[in-house]
Amino acid sequence: QHARQAAQQVGPEHEAARPQHGLRRALAAQRPQQRRPRDGHPEGPQPFPERPEEREQRQHAARQQDGARGDQGRARLGHTETYAAAAAADRRDGYVPDMCALRVVVSFLLVVLVAGSAGAQDRVAPPLPDTTAARYGSTGALVLVLTEYGFGVGGSVRARLTDDVSFLTELSVGAGRDEREQSFLGFFGERVTPFKRNYVALIPLHVGLERRLFRASVEDNFRPFVQASVGPTLALQWPYFDDLDGDGRRDATEEARGPLATVGDAQARVGVGTVLAVGAFFGRGRTTTQAVRFGFEGTYFPIEVDLLEIRPDVEDPSRQVFWTPVVSFHVARLL
Repeated sequence: QHARQAAQQVGPEHEAARPQHGLRRALAAQRPQQRRPRDGHPEGPQPFPERPEEREQRQHAARQQDGARGDQGRARLGHTETYAAAAAADRRDGYVPDMCALRVVVSFLLVVLVAGSAGAQDRVAPPLPDTTAARYGSTGALVLVLTEYGFGVGGSVRARLTDDVSFLTELSVGAGRDEREQSFLGFFGERVTPFKRNYVALIPLHVGLERRLFRASVEDNFRPFVQASVGPTLALQWPYFDDLDGDGRRDATEEARGPLATVGDAQARVGVGTVLAVGAFFGRGRTTTQAVRFGFEGTYFPIEVDLLEIRPDVEDPSRQVFWTPVVSFHVARLL
């Protein structure tokens, strides 16, 4: 009941106040409106909407100002046509087409210059430093050798001279034989090699240089290289059988001996050898690395090395020159 009485009392007041609210709206529309703060912008008055006649006057003044600048610009460019003539031809841009063309040309030249300078900078910029060059320049390695004559084992030491060049020293021990030698197993499991006269061991000691390839363009975990080395080679030969009569051929009464049974009767031959090879190191270990190498090895002995029996049906039983392809595997430790 109290709420109904309050509504009846308020109703007439609102009816009387409606004209006042309409007048307030009209007055507020004539006053500058305040812009609500948004996105951190301070409050400020909003501009009045531009009337059509004001817009036309502003555009006309801007055209006159553009026309004056256009006359000056076209005069500097050697044009005799004025802005008024251009406007009469329904071209209201005046000097703008010429300036637009100039701007296009200038922009194109700037793009070309920037691109050219960037390309030149890429060409002359030095490569990134290789932090592994110094660490992998000096190593000591265990070497496993595979040649045409068999397997061998050895060691090598590399000493860094520059980031790309290392000094190399390598010593290995491997077998030497004639390519015509063929081994057969006997009835009781013994190994027999017809026409074989001597066991031969080749011990080369080579020194040379190793150069790393493509250091600036190849990843550090793959380091290709080339090698060239030269040095003395020692050949040890000892009898394959007991040559009782000393004729250099095996008779029926002369027995074959094992490789260690007659090593005390070894004779030495000294020659010179060389190796040309290519290879690559793999991995980025802190203390160790691995490498594989492919190449050719040649050795010359002034005194012939006796390999086969002296028989009429055996040609060239002794040799002075040994040529063989070489494949070696290196397990190296960084020094």
